[in-house]
This record gives sequence, C-alpha cells and structure tokens, in this order.
Amino acid sequence: MSSIVSTASIDTLARLMAGEDLSVQHNPLAETASFDMNERVLTLPVWDNMSRSLYDMLVGHEVAHALWTPFESTTQFFADIAKVGSCEAVAKDFINIVEDARIERMIKAKYPGIKRDFVRGYDELMQRDLFGIPGNVNDMRFIDRLNIHFKCGALAGVQFSDVEQAFVDRMAKVSTWDEVLDLARDLYNYCAETEGENQPQPSSGSAASAGAGQESEDSVKSEAGGSESGADGDEQDSSSGDEQGDAEGEANGKSNGGDEGDSDSEDAGAAGSQGVSSQGEFIPQGSDTQRAMERAVQDMADKHGKQQVYGQIPAANLDNMVIRTEKIGEKFDSIIASDPEYVRSYENTKRKFAAFRNDSQKIVGQMAQWFEMKRRADEDRNTMTSLTGEIDLERLVDYKFAEDIFLRNEVMPEGQNHGIVVMIDWSGSMGGIMGDTVRQALQLIWFCERVNIPCEVYAFTSQVWEKDGQDRYGHDPSKKVAPRWDIKNSKEFMPDDYMNLLQFYRSDLRGSKRTDALHRLYHLARYNDGKGRFLWGGCLGLGGTPLTEGMMAMDTVLPDFRNRYGIQILNLCVLSDGEGTARSLYSNGGGYGCKVHIEDPKSRRRVALERGDGSAEVADILRIRHDVNCIGFYVTKAKKCPYFRGLDNYDVKVQKSWKDDKFVSHPHGGFADYFVMQSQDVENDPLDNLSKDATITKVRNAFIKGAKSLKTSRIVLSRVIDIIA
Repeated sequence: MSSIVSTASIDTLARLMAGEDLSVQHNPLAETASFDMNERVLTLPVWDNMSRSLYDMLVGHEVAHALWTPFESTTQFFADIAKVGSCEAVAKDFINIVEDARIERMIKAKYPGIKRDFVRGYDELMQRDLFGIPGNVNDMRFIDRLNIHFKCGALAGVQFSDVEQAFVDRMAKVSTWDEVLDLARDLYNYCAETEGENQPQPSSGSAASAGAGQESEDSVKSEAGGSESGADGDEQDSSSGDEQGDAEGEANGKSNGGDEGDSDSEDAGAAGSQGVSSQGEFIPQGSDTQRAMERAVQDMADKHGKQQVYGQIPAANLDNMVIRTEKIGEKFDSIIASDPEYVRSYENTKRKFAAFRNDSQKIVGQMAQWFEMKRRADEDRNTMTSLTGEIDLERLVDYKFAEDIFLRNEVMPEGQNHGIVVMIDWSGSMGGIMGDTVRQALQLIWFCERVNIPCEVYAFTSQVWEKDGQDRYGHDPSKKVAPRWDIKNSKEFMPDDYMNLLQFYRSDLRGSKRTDALHRLYHLARYNDGKGRFLWGGCLGLGGTPLTEGMMAMDTVLPDFRNRYGIQILNLCVLSDGEGTARSLYSNGGGYGCKVHIEDPKSRRRVALERGDGSAEVADILRIRHDVNCIGFYVTKAKKCPYFRGLDNYDVKVQKSWKDDKFVSHPHGGFADYFVMQSQDVENDPLDNLSKDATITKVRNAFIKGAKSLKTSRIVLSRVIDIIA
C-alpha cells in the first residue's frame, strides 16, 4: 500500500472535478477534510498509510460537498439541523449519512471514472474494519445498516425490512437539500419510535417510573439519589459541548462533509447513549459506523508531518518603497558638498568612470551586435513567404528553364519591444565586490542605451529613509516607517516594512541627469569597496539582505515598468552575493521548519519552498505571472567555487568551468540562467601596476589576467543576450 501521494496531482484532481480554481491546502494539523464554502478553500489532512484509491475517494467526497452541499450562513445551518431533530449531534449524523449518499451518487454520475476509487476506498475501510462493525452487519441498528449499504454497496450484504426498504428507496432518489432534510427528519423520527419501543420497561422503584407520576418529585430525587438528574445533566453538558465545537467548525462557512463531531464526549452523547429530551420525546442513538469511520480517517492523518504554509505575494506600495532617482540625487549632492574630501573623491570617481566606460565600449558594441544578429535571425525564421500568382517580369525570360516565375510575398512579424530591470543587492556583505557588481550593471545599461531598450536599475536595502542614520529600532518615535505593502487579506504574506528600493537609474533621464545618476551609482560602489570617500552609514549605506522582499516587490514593479514603456519581452537581472533570508515567506506561521507554498491567485499555480531564501521560488511566480526572463548573478570573492542551491561544487565539470572561465552556469527555480561568478577587479588595468623594469614573464602574466577578465565578461554577457533577445 502506498503511503506517499503527490499533493500536486491531488490538487489538480480536485480542481478538475470541482470545475473551478479551488485553493487546495494540505495541513498536517487538520484532523479531517473540510471545505470553506465562502473562500473556496479545500483543506486536506496529510494522510499517511493510505492507498491512492482511498485518497482520491476522500478528495472526491469533499469536492462533491463543495459542488452540491449548500451553505448560506451559520444561522441557517443550525436552523436546518433543528428541523431534523432536537438532539443536534444525532440530527447531524442523520443529515451527514443522507447527504453523503446524495453527493457521492452525483459525483460518480458526473465523473464515472471515480466509481472505481469509491468502491476500492470503502472496501479498504471495510477490510481494515474501520467502520467498527461488531460481527454481523445485519445485527446493527437501522441507521448504521443504511450507512454501510450506501457507502459499501450491495457487496456488504445488508438486509432491510419492508418498512426500512421504503427509506432505502427514498434515499437512493433524494436529489435536493430540502429532500435531504425531509428524509433525515423522517429517519430520525422512525428510529426514535422503533428504538423507544424496544427499550426495557423501567422497574417500579426506578427514577423513571417516579418521573411518570407514580411518586412525587421530591420522592423521585430522594429514591434515585439524584442519579437521573445527574444523567440528564451529563447529557445536556455533552450536547452543549457538541454545539459549541460544531459552531466553531461551521462559523466560517466550513463544511466537514460528514466529519463533524469527532470528540470522545460527543461520541458518548450522540452515538453511545439514548435518552429523553426536555420536551419528553425519545432521542435515537447516533451512528456508530459514521463515528468509527471518522475516527479511523483522523487516525490516518500524519499529525507529525511538516507543516504547510500557503500564501500569496502582496502588492508593494511603490510610493513608500521606491526612493526615486531625484531624491537620491538631492541626498547624495548634499553629502558630497558637506566635505571637500568628498568632493575630491567624487571628482576622482568621475575620471575612473570615464576610463571604465571607454574600456567597456568594445564589449558593449559586441553585445549590441549579438543582440541585433539574434533579433534578425528570429525575424528571418518567423518570416512567411508565399506566391502571389502574379508573374515576375524579371524572371519571365527563364520560363523555359524554371517554373517559378511568380512574384513572392514576404510577411515579416512586427518587432517586439524589449525591456530590462536590474536589481542590485545593497547589503553589507557586498562590501569589497560592490564595484565589480555595479560594473556588470553599468555594462547592461550602456548596452540598453546602444540598442534603445528601456532599462531601470534598483537596489534593495534594509536601510529605510524615515530613520536615516538610525537602526531599525530607531529612538525617534516620530520617524515611523510607512507601510511598504498593501496587505488585503490573511492569504497574503506579511513582508517586513524595513526596506527600500533605491532607483539609481531609469531610461527617461536625459543629458546631464543621466550621467549624474550613473556617476552617483559608481561612486557609491567604489566607496563601499573602500576606494572612495563618503558619509558612513545612513540611508545610502549598506544594510541587510531583503532579497526575498525585493523579489516580491518586483511583482508590482515589473507590470508598472511594462505598462509605462509598452514592453513585450521583459527581463529581470538580479545581482547579489548569494542568498538572503526567507523571513517574509514564513510570516503566515509555521517557522523555518515548514514547507512554504507561494500561490499565484490568478492561475492558482503554486511554487513550493523547503529551504533557501525563496528568491528562486518567487522568481518562478514572476515567470508565471508576468512572463519575465529572470537572470541571476551571484558574485563572490571565493577562490573556489562555493556550494549554492544544489550546485555540486565538487563536480569535475563545475570545477573546470570555475578554473577556466571564472564562473559556473547554474539555472534553478525561476531563473532562466544563474551565473556564479568570481569577483575580479577590472577597474584597474593589470598592466598599470607593473614597474618599469618588469620582466617579460610578469608582463605576460598581467596581460593574461586582463584577457581572462574580458573573456569572462564576454562569455557571460553573450549568454545574457541569448536570453533577453
């Protein structure tokens, strides 16, 4: 018997049967399956020691409830129970048994292929004696025989009297909820009548005969020793407890589809005893088989399984989250002007920037050439040629030698607009490699300028501008952090508000504003590498690593970027030094030991996260939702290839690529490609550091080092072009 069932296939099965995009959640803390009719969420326990047929049968059963069991309100639900009988727990048993027969008949009629799963599933329950049948099934009470007959079929060999057969025939034809309530009420009354007649007559000295009028009320209490009142009190307490527990289960529109009433006290009050209500009517016994089956299914739940957390990415409040280029410029310029040393350092940065731009022209030109070649190749491949039926006069002279003398018509596809968003890790661990990272971004910017592609550059940071110069627990209470996320409901994750997106560049900047924006970015990168002078800390300084939150913010940034520029082919380049924390993805509970499911509310597709920072999983959601090409760059100072998200750094091919090319390609998650790269200082030409009397060997080694650096850039950037084109 298989104990491992693919949750993905179960989700698909449930949605297909329901005919809608149900949200299917697997919760090891859930004892029974349930369906939230308001939110359209099907919750399933994480069942263990269960065959696939039984699993599918239980899923089909709950989907049938989702399709055909009505729910208007909790008040109406309890009103329907009251229509059936005075004892809520027993009345619910009767309703569940009749309703189960109705909805299972309907689901099998709609999907005939699931009949086999129902037969095998209930047969498995019978073989494992999970209905709790003591000996011969025909020795059981009518309500239990009725339950077994409709769940297990004719093979169960259940027999009925002529009077009982009339109820069986009605139950086989019941089709509406009102008919379910009518039949459940009639069954309740019939069982109360027959079971009441079969009760033994009480002795003359018992409290029951005293209560019938043979003695006074005082003598009843005296002779019975309070036993009858105690029994009634216990029953009332049990019933009260049942009502409270069931009310909690139904308060949010949740239907447990026959799984209600699973506590021991409820079993005692409903299925284990009979009695007389306060109105003097006899209360029938509840269904032993229904309760036994519910307990058995509950026992199959793996309550120690890994907790599952489900959530959706909330919308980012870009007005509060994004620090625009103009605001960065004002802050930056005020800091530079505050100290002459800062001014001199900034002027030196501008000279270094000009030199780096000149050195990058060849690579940028090659990138532009590769891009145009690939774009034209795609156009030629998609060009359709057809004959017009009109004679080409220039070919007419060849009519004796060739049949093709007709004019041709070529239909070329319209060009598509490309766009690139670059996101840089602005965390403290980037110190020392920030320069190399930003230089990669600058080359992408200049490539976009060359081929006229819209481009924007952001940096994610935990340094918030409201608390400039303070830590996240800043001492000035007036500097409150504005909400970065528009949380609409409990389904959405609750990311940290302590983050900003620094917009260092955007394509609509012109002239000196564009140049100044790039100068600022380059100077901050050099400063964070220890090569420039600037104000330490503050809102432009390095902070934590909200990489996951930055990727989640792209869910709002990317469609906004696409709409502003009319982008058709959208690309996201992420430059960082590894992983961040996935704290925001665990904000819905469960802790770091749980399994997180990120859901797209439109397509209902999910991406699961069991380890790591979650950026690759969020990238997968971005790919699903926005059809974006995500490209990752992991820049590291390590001399040996590091272990990263399943990358086998001991693999011979990986080590060879790291040694020869200084990078390894490792696509994973939603990243179309992910480059783990060794940081190289390409700002300074290796030949510049040679002395005048350097030997030929030293000159050769320096030249080879510089050539390898350019080779790495060319290989990586050529692969990037293949993706974004």
